[in-house]
Order: sequence, then C-alpha cells, then structure tokens
Amino acid sequence: MARIAGINIPMNKHVSIGLTSIFGIGRSRALLILESAGITPTTRVKDLTDAEVAAIRSALAKWPVEATCAGKCR
Repeated sequence: MARIAGINIPMNKHVSIGLTSIFGIGRSRALLILESAGITPTTRVKDLTDAEVAAIRSALAKWPVEATCAGKCR
C-alpha cells in the first residue's frame, strides 16, 4: 500500500485519481505533481516502485496539503 502525506492511497486506481484522496490535491494539481515527478498519470498505484513513490513525495512537498501543512496554512 502506498502511503503518501499520511494518507493510504487506493491501490487499484490510476495514480492521478488516487492522489486526489489527499486533502488539498485535485485533478489538476495531481497531474502537475506527476509531471514534475516524471510518472505517467495512468500508472496504477499498485504498480508504482519505491523510487516512484519517493519522487511523488518529494514533488508533493512543494504544495501545502493537510498532512504537511501542520496548521500554518491560513
């Protein structure tokens, strides 16, 4: 199971859809994150390698989301 930003991402979905389960990530932002990480949006979450998950985490660190915001996003 892929755990990104403290959220378990659904395994059988495309990664572009799975990222939207993180509060603060919509379709357009998910596509931007995947583009900067160099990952095809139609890849299934269960098919991601550990290196790809790490690339998503580092690309996601640039955006304020619920788990990384820590109450500073007002």
